[in-house]
Amino acid sequence: YGKGASIIRMIAQFLGHDILWDALRSLFINQSWGNISTVDLWNELSHSSGKDIGDIMDPYVKQPGHPLLTVTKHIINDSVEYRFRQSIAGSKNIIYKTPASIPMILKVLDSDEEPIKMLFTGSNFVYERPNDGKLVKFNWGHSGYYRIFPCKDIMDDYISAIENHSMPNLDILGLLLDVQYLCKNDELDIGQVISLWRACSYITDTYIMSIIADPIVPYLYLLKLCE
Repeated sequence: YGKGASIIRMIAQFLGHDILWDALRSLFINQSWGNISTVDLWNELSHSSGKDIGDIMDPYVKQPGHPLLTVTKHIINDSVEYRFRQSIAGSKNIIYKTPASIPMILKVLDSDEEPIKMLFTGSNFVYERPNDGKLVKFNWGHSGYYRIFPCKDIMDDYISAIENHSMPNLDILGLLLDVQYLCKNDELDIGQVISLWRACSYITDTYIMSIIADPIVPYLYLLKLCE
């Protein structure tokens, strides 16, 4: 049930809530007193949005788990390339039999630019933008049903943004949930985890603090034993 709600939230954020409600109204009218299938919902969303929603959503519905996106940053002359590699969450070396399409919302922090919505396809994809020194937050609003594994440079940028109070709490929460997952799968450097924890020290939201504590406490306990 949690996965179903999460992927509906993802597609609603990506398409817009007006499109979702239009599709649901049409669905309930057209299927009144009948049975509704997943395909019926995808068809109505496709009709309302002009996109093949079934093609986007089937990998999430018909395969277990969720994607893990490993992202690296590359400076090329006056541009910066963010290169993504998609794998099954839990193993960076195993690729989905059918790679999921990634409805991505990204936002340039500390700017008046509107959030950008892009649909990435395939096991490997690239996002390119001018090398203007601005920081891009991927999965803005934490609506995507996937985890992001940022390289050290990107994680350091995110930590600086948190220290400067330029990252919204919802995105901090999303980053912490990604870190929580990566810690449990031994895929993140402990030094970065501690730096992230310190950067969030000003946050008073108890739920966010509980997410911070979950991955860091076992490490701190081990460090204490090694003193």
